[in-house]
This record gives sequence, C-alpha cells and structure tokens, in this order.
Amino acid sequence: HLAETLKNYQSQGFLIIVITNQGGLAKGLYTLTELNKMHQYFLNEMEKAGVKITEIYYCPHHPEKGFPGERLELKIVCACRKPEPALILKAQEIFPIDMTKSWMIGDTWRDIELAQRVGIRSILIGELKKGMNKKQLVASNLLAALRIIQESEIVE
Repeated sequence: HLAETLKNYQSQGFLIIVITNQGGLAKGLYTLTELNKMHQYFLNEMEKAGVKITEIYYCPHHPEKGFPGERLELKIVCACRKPEPALILKAQEIFPIDMTKSWMIGDTWRDIELAQRVGIRSILIGELKKGMNKKQLVASNLLAALRIIQESEIVE
C-alpha cells in the first residue's frame, strides 16, 4: 500500500526528499561507510517497489560532547541539523520545489519546527507532545500521513 501511494504521488509530480539528522556519526556510533550502506539499501528497496527517492540529505553533526568514540570534528553547532533549515534550503536550490505545495512528514518536534521555519505544512507521526500546537496534524504512520495529504489536496 505504501509503495503504491508513494508512486501515485510521484506520478503527480511530487518529489520524495529525505532530510535526516545522523548525529550517530558525530557520536561514533557508526561510520560514514555504514551510513552510506544503509542509505543505499533503503534506496534499493524503494526502487524495487517502484519508488524513486529523489535525494537524501543528512546532517552528520551533533552539538553535545562526551560520548565514547565521538568524532570531535563533527561535534559542532551547525546550520544543517534539524530544525535548522540549511538542508531543506539546499534541496530547494537544486530541485524545483514549490514550498506552498510541500509537506514535511516527521516523527520528532525537530521535523515540525523545521517545517514551520520554512513555511511548509507538516504532519507528525506519533502523538502530540506537551507544548506542541494542538492544531498540528498527526498521523499514526507514514501511510496515514500520506492519506492526510491526499485528502488535503482534494479539498484544495
């Protein structure tokens, strides 16, 4: 169901762009080679299902120090760690993205705050946390989030 829904969106001109914090690189939890393998596996699995992921952008940084095996060169406060907007703005420079028709689907407050900062609509996967806007759209999973977008597009 999920792959079919994603393919349907792609046929309508939607791009699927992944923007992810990968602070585990800075913490020394995994290597860039391991991360690239994970991303390639994900891309291959999606391609097998007929879904083309347009791009994956990731932030390798983490601001907090004190982890065993951490990579100090990546332990910085940066402009690309969500909710900072650098990665989404980079995607907008490269791809023909209409922010008025774009959506951010994410499972943390960082995703929702990023969407707010760049002025796009958002859906939180999970439950509203204390302090979140009660009007925030919420879905139980990715497929449910895609259905919310579909219903929204029909209404418009």
